[in-house]
Amino acid sequence: MLTDDGTPTTMVLAKKLVELGWKKVVILNFPSIIAERSALPANIYRVSLSDFTESQLKQQLSTITNQYGSIGAFILLTSLSQDSQEHALARDLDKSILKSAFLIAKHLKKSLNEAALLGRSWFITVTQGDGELGIGHSLNSIISGGLFGLTKTVNMEWGQVFCRAINLSQD
Repeated sequence: MLTDDGTPTTMVLAKKLVELGWKKVVILNFPSIIAERSALPANIYRVSLSDFTESQLKQQLSTITNQYGSIGAFILLTSLSQDSQEHALARDLDKSILKSAFLIAKHLKKSLNEAALLGRSWFITVTQGDGELGIGHSLNSIISGGLFGLTKTVNMEWGQVFCRAINLSQD
């Protein structure tokens, strides 16, 4: 499962995962993230959250599990616009996505750890900032720092799950 960040990166990654042999890839859409909704290739599915509540998230994760199988990998893609530092709406969206990431981790703990017993399972967060995990100081956001902390904690607590925080440079 991967989240849609509203950019073409989501579909490029989903297609690449299918090319690499992933049998089913599910794209989870957050509310307020508007992305082009083109027809999906075989083995790529889309599930959308109607709101940022935990009950909605839990319901959609259950839908994914029932329709497509147990979730063995999670990739959170986020896109940071230059405006997110300045605009209250963008900051609120960042906060909602960050909260959702924590809730997703909470609800995927069992599934990802069970998958790790059978092979590799993943918990990966991808942010776009300075490419230096905030050390370069060119772009910082609440979502980047929070996701780095979440990923580090999950890595320590879920020893068998492959966890990584990736920060891509916008340049």
